[in-house]
Amino acid sequence: QQALTAAPDNPQAWVAKGDLAFDGGDFAGAESDYQKVLGFKNPDWLPQERFYALARLANAQAQQNRFDKALANIRTLEKMAPQQPLPHYLRALVRYRQGHLDDAISELQQVLQMSPDNAQAQVLMGAVNYAQGNYGQAEMYLSNVVGMDQKNVAARKLLALTLYREGRSRQALDTLRPVVPGTPSDTRLLALLQSAGAANAGLPGAAASKTEASNPSDDQFARAGRAAANGNESEAIRLLREIPAGDASIEARRNGLLVMAYVREKHPADAVKVAADYAARNPHDSAAHLLYGTALLAAGRRTEARAQYSEAYKLDPKSLTALLNLGNLDSLEGHYGDADIRYKAVLKTDPRNAVAMTALGKLAMLQGNKAESLEWFEQAIDAAPKSTTPYVELVVLYSESGQFDKAVSIAKRLVTASPGNPAALNTLGAAELNAGHHDEALKPLQQAVKLAPQVPVYRTNLARAQILGMDTKDAEDNLDEVIKADPGQVTAVALRAFLKLQHHDLPGAISLAQTLQQQPATKAAGLTLEGDLYMANKSYREAAKAYRLGLKLHYDRPLVIKNFQALSEGAAKEPEGVLRDWLARHPDDAATRLLLAQYYLSHAQNMLAASQFEYVLKTYPANIGALNNLAWIYTKQHNPKALALAERAYKLAPGSPGIADTYGWALIADNRAKTALPILIQAAKGAPKVPVIQYHLAVAQARTGDNAGARTTLEALQKSGANFHDKQAAEKLYRELAGAAGGGPGK
Repeated sequence: QQALTAAPDNPQAWVAKGDLAFDGGDFAGAESDYQKVLGFKNPDWLPQERFYALARLANAQAQQNRFDKALANIRTLEKMAPQQPLPHYLRALVRYRQGHLDDAISELQQVLQMSPDNAQAQVLMGAVNYAQGNYGQAEMYLSNVVGMDQKNVAARKLLALTLYREGRSRQALDTLRPVVPGTPSDTRLLALLQSAGAANAGLPGAAASKTEASNPSDDQFARAGRAAANGNESEAIRLLREIPAGDASIEARRNGLLVMAYVREKHPADAVKVAADYAARNPHDSAAHLLYGTALLAAGRRTEARAQYSEAYKLDPKSLTALLNLGNLDSLEGHYGDADIRYKAVLKTDPRNAVAMTALGKLAMLQGNKAESLEWFEQAIDAAPKSTTPYVELVVLYSESGQFDKAVSIAKRLVTASPGNPAALNTLGAAELNAGHHDEALKPLQQAVKLAPQVPVYRTNLARAQILGMDTKDAEDNLDEVIKADPGQVTAVALRAFLKLQHHDLPGAISLAQTLQQQPATKAAGLTLEGDLYMANKSYREAAKAYRLGLKLHYDRPLVIKNFQALSEGAAKEPEGVLRDWLARHPDDAATRLLLAQYYLSHAQNMLAASQFEYVLKTYPANIGALNNLAWIYTKQHNPKALALAERAYKLAPGSPGIADTYGWALIADNRAKTALPILIQAAKGAPKVPVIQYHLAVAQARTGDNAGARTTLEALQKSGANFHDKQAAEKLYRELAGAAGGGPGK
């Protein structure tokens, strides 16, 4: 003020006055000061000082939600310095405050390409990702800023909030503590985080002007946020619906939160209704169409979701989220080539986009390319070392291929990279469980539950470990806690039901399964569980009835197979009918066709079995099981095709005793006992307790002149007391050999 009194036309003094007002939250005063200095004719300053004064003015206008004026000034800045990152940052800030988060990300990516270490842009990038719920990405940017500048209060507060949202309360408290005056207790810090989480405090631009501070919607948003954080989605929905219509920023925020709350509450139809209305009122807003697409996808309406994502991308060709969502739909529908193109287009714009890298890894997995999957997941980890998803995908990949030690190793890397992260601890616990290490799984799972007690999968996995450790009481308590919070948690209900069955409480177990049947989303799962419980209790007819009802709701292969097994065990008439019905609709399902063929084979319906094996071999000519079984049937039928089929199977699996036996027996049927003998010796050594193989060996020995060897083989077979289909033929051969030798046991 003294400087202005002495020199009222001093531009630097007016800028300094505006800066003081801005830092004090008086954005209107700051705007007035910046406009004053920009109105001077021939001011005494350097050319670049005008650029930065105009940038300050645009920022002050953005903070007051005066977006049109801010954007007009930003366009002027872009003309003044096309290569400067600052206009892109300011445009990102405006888009962020308007709720156009994808636009904000596009602008920030340009800033970071020009200025990779720009702390301001990284903090805002963290805020945008936080607002989208991409906490792993938010953490990556914010951790980078805090690593470079431990005293960056904005980054530290938002990082603490992000960690809190991820359920990592301890790490969040430790991150927040240095910027809170005095020596705050954990209780006070937690209260601050809960309050900030509900109100989005700490986000760039979240500080309100004096006129905004009294906005009644702020309190309503805060209360809705608290309700959602506590798992009370219905209360959050009520509060959000009561918020009166506001400006574009409020409407974007309210509708986005409302749609996601409906999705989490499993009310997709309501989510679609809200999103459709919002998109209709904002037809030129890319973010509105993205929101509508997400709601449609949650409702299972893929075609319509694709149309909305495409419209979003048409409106904003720079939207990486639209590209990613379209790629995810392509992948879901089996259009892998299209998905690959979209994901790689994202990487062309943002070469270190871990989400796209992870998606490419999943895509490679779907196509059976394990090596490429591993490469993409490792690249994603390198790009975002604290992002949980690529680690989890690697753990799943190794676990599914039986490489459990590698899965555990990756999970430990995740815990090291992200200590105190309950998702990481749960991943480690689950990996240990899959590896059969239930004792080692207990500690990380207990820590995960302690950090995030409201997450059902963590508590369910802990219960699994406790069941394996014979601690059924604690397991039951944990499962009861999960089911109490959400009766639709299928895995938890199934585990609890089988624990009841272990205690011989079949009615209690069935009652739990029937609670799932009361909810449309889990009715089919409840009927399947009821069938599984009856099967375990050997109540096969009741199991078949439950499975049959389940199939009316959800007709899929696993349930068809379960129904077939229940009908077979229950001695139903023609249980294979359910398999035939399935194959009539899915003729290319080789696995089910082989199951039907095996059923026919085991019931001496060889002609029907042969036709099924022949069908499989038309599509899969190298299917060893079909080759071997069809060769066996043909041998019994004296079909000359038998030997060629048996030989093909043997060449594909020479180490299998059963396949070697079929080939050897086909050779004997073709009067080639000498060739068959070494093959059957090999088979007999590999399966010494399979009586039919020992009998076939004895035949080969007898036909090649080794009668003594044949008798020894048959004597051992007689002593075993084994009962098998060719037992009478074996006894007849033994009598013939004994007679030829002039007597012996059994004569």
